[in-house]
Amino acid sequence: SWEEYQARYVDQYRKKVNSNVRRWKEDVKIGDLVWTRTTNAEYLLARVTGEWRYEPAVKFKKADMVNIREVEFVCVGDMSHMQNSDEANKVVQAFRGGWTLQKVNGVDNLPVISGTNIARLPLQ
Repeated sequence: SWEEYQARYVDQYRKKVNSNVRRWKEDVKIGDLVWTRTTNAEYLLARVTGEWRYEPAVKFKKADMVNIREVEFVCVGDMSHMQNSDEANKVVQAFRGGWTLQKVNGVDNLPVISGTNIARLPLQ
């Protein structure tokens, strides 16, 4: 549970749960769209489909991804096909700020999701 996670976190790190983790759990809602990027700079647009959960398994810890939300996603690619798009530039710029979790404003018009391109991200 969230309460157990918070207690373990405080015991281990001697401080409150990181604000990004708290926002990932509390502020991001099912149905929200979230951008992420692979280590190869390919952008993914994901729709959140599940509630927050903590995954203590070794494979999640090794990937430094223990705070999990299930998603459906579409791979947008490297955004080069939309070089002159203000919306694409806003998404790319958001990843340069160093923030773990931030809102990207003004990207409502990106034509990237279609019913046939959405895939379910396997988490287990």
